[in-house]
Amino acid sequence: MRTTVDIPEGLLRRVRARAALDGRKMKDVVNEALRRHLGVTGGGEDRQLSGRVEVERAGRFLVPVVRSSRPDGAAIAPERLRELEMEEDERRHGEVFGR
Repeated sequence: MRTTVDIPEGLLRRVRARAALDGRKMKDVVNEALRRHLGVTGGGEDRQLSGRVEVERAGRFLVPVVRSSRPDGAAIAPERLRELEMEEDERRHGEVFGR
């Protein structure tokens, strides 16, 4: 699929250089980088997320949501997830502000 993406000039130069050094096309370098970043192995992008990705509106934004593949739903309750997030925030902010 063809799309348009704005890439900062410095990053674009690095992509072009990598493609030239490797004797590859720019699109192949960009696709490989995206696959690595998203944790997609091989060419099965569609198979790995098929039917699990939905788009939901969050205020004025559209947000991709990946549903659990487990038949019993989430592996962790939302309340417990919030607790863990709060603990992580406290730990990180405490380190940053010397607490």
